[in-house]
Amino acid sequence: MKKPLIAGLLATTLASCGGAPAPTYPYNPNMNTVEQNSTLVPYYGDWVIVASLNDGTRRYGVASFSSKYKSTTYVNASGGVMAWCYSQSCSTDSEQGAGIMGTLKTSSGSALASGMVPFSDSSVPRGSSPTRFFMTDLDGKVEVVNKQAVIAGKGLWTNETGTDQAAGFAFVQVETSPSIRPQATPSAAYLTAQTAAQQALTEARLSAQSSLSPDVVRAAITDATR
Repeated sequence: MKKPLIAGLLATTLASCGGAPAPTYPYNPNMNTVEQNSTLVPYYGDWVIVASLNDGTRRYGVASFSSKYKSTTYVNASGGVMAWCYSQSCSTDSEQGAGIMGTLKTSSGSALASGMVPFSDSSVPRGSSPTRFFMTDLDGKVEVVNKQAVIAGKGLWTNETGTDQAAGFAFVQVETSPSIRPQATPSAAYLTAQTAAQQALTEARLSAQSSLSPDVVRAAITDATR
């Protein structure tokens, strides 16, 4: 079932993620495998997402990170709500889920990684993978474009049928407090994200594969968003 993507709809879910401190944001750290001694929630706020898929199509969405997260595999991370759709207007989303952003560290390497696991919904086929998508950043750095934080990388998008497709991803921060308000999202942010996502996909085609295997990344994201 498709749902209107408005702040009120997700208020209960966001509230369940826990409160956040009041200090000044943004706080968007680069990849760091050592947990930082800070009360701030990393990547706190709202981000627009663009995924540029290998078949030439795109997916659009929003992420709202609201609570700090830490585990044996994730540090300097935050969790929250994500939703995506097929069109940039995104007035109605196709799916909502739990998301994470932070430094993922495993025995085979580390990366600034993000991903989404759909909420349980019998009307949305989940396919064979618990994740809808995952991304590992190309250089582990948060860039600034047009005075907005940008995180770009490569990964896999899992279609509703369960098949995987290579994709370039970009997240652009549009609010420094989490609320998911896509109607107020400036179109320029999506344009920035589209450009970054396409570049990430192109570079991923030319570069060597990440040392982190897809299965390892998927497992960590699934565990983090349960």
